[in-house]
Amino acid sequence: MIYHTAFAEPAASLGWQVELFERKAVIRQLAELRGLSVQDCDAELQALGKPLGKPWGQEHRQATAAALIASRS
Repeated sequence: MIYHTAFAEPAASLGWQVELFERKAVIRQLAELRGLSVQDCDAELQALGKPLGKPWGQEHRQATAAALIASRS
């Protein structure tokens, strides 16, 4: 989190909207927002990356989930 706050604080001071997500909880958060189970939500995220090919791992799904949540703000 040290690196996150090192970037988040200056960005916020510039008036940028900053959202921080806990890596291990972000897919669960998206699932709750969408009314899905975590497994179904993760399966949808996996399907989003399938056309892109490899690599499309857990960290990519987490980043996509965070972007989808942030875009609702």
